[in-house]
Amino acid sequence: MSGAKLSAEQVVRIGPAASVPVAVTVVIATFNRPEGLRGVLADLETQKAAMPFEVVVVDDGGGEPVLGWIGDSYTFPLLCVRRVNGGPGQARHSGIQRASGEIIVIVDDDMHLPEGFLDAHFSLYEQGADVVLGHIKSPDDPSLPLFERFHTQALERVVQEYERGESKPEGIRLCTGNVSFRKSAYEAVGGFDLSLKRCEDRDLGLRFEVSGYRFAFAPEAWSTHQSDHEDVSVWRKRSRLFGELDTKISRKHPSHRAASPWSFFPKLPRVVRPALLAAACAPRFGSAVGSSSYRLGVRIEQAGRGKLAMTFASLCYAMEYFAGVGTAFESPRLRRVVASWRNFSNSVTQ
Repeated sequence: MSGAKLSAEQVVRIGPAASVPVAVTVVIATFNRPEGLRGVLADLETQKAAMPFEVVVVDDGGGEPVLGWIGDSYTFPLLCVRRVNGGPGQARHSGIQRASGEIIVIVDDDMHLPEGFLDAHFSLYEQGADVVLGHIKSPDDPSLPLFERFHTQALERVVQEYERGESKPEGIRLCTGNVSFRKSAYEAVGGFDLSLKRCEDRDLGLRFEVSGYRFAFAPEAWSTHQSDHEDVSVWRKRSRLFGELDTKISRKHPSHRAASPWSFFPKLPRVVRPALLAAACAPRFGSAVGSSSYRLGVRIEQAGRGKLAMTFASLCYAMEYFAGVGTAFESPRLRRVVASWRNFSNSVTQ
């Protein structure tokens, strides 16, 4: 497996021992979200699953150990792992290493799952899938911050593209909030790149795709994202980080056009492309414009112009993302950014 060695871990088994070999292991990385995690485990109790499954919860060094409040009255085998904080990729990798099932299902610790969730994932493996992307929903809640609703709409657009046949499940869409894959495939491609702070799921998906593994989308394997994110500055910082890491990941996959951050350009209005290129060339400028765009979007929404407000939230994300793209380039940044953009543009027209 790529990345640094795992730190020492504390492991406790609770719940009943498996009476037969398990087919599916659900891996949940958690960090200081006791209510969310308890909710996910309660939903797993209600699963009408045709196959035996187990759950591995990895406590990524939260303030209060999971074992202090998780309880022990579960009907499925449950393994609790506590480790020194290393980030979500490290935590999920640790859980996968300890999994008994061949099918690994990963969900976030703030998800609500329907009772047919696991069967919806597993049924596609019986049809030959190697990787299954689930459907992440967000609550239909107008009180959510503007940036959370922007995120929801972006996810729903991808699902609508699948439904209309305009796109198909692919590596860059892999999201560890709701995904499953064969453990043997994970091991074959080298697992998560543990050097990445984020976006390790996107990188893993690209390696699955390059290796020829078969992707499928499971609309019935939906999960509802019960977000507790309220700080727009955290969202903006994460948007920049996505741009920076996507750029680094694209260098690992130079022949994969969809891996390039510039692959988003053809989908964006022509009028904003010069501003986004400028954001990559001058990240501080991009971040400043992104901040102003979001503040304007909030004011416009308060005036009752919700659709227009969402446009400004989208512009904020794009400016921050391409500011992150620029951050990944060393000096002379302007020359390197423009050369990268031109190389991608030329590859599209060839």
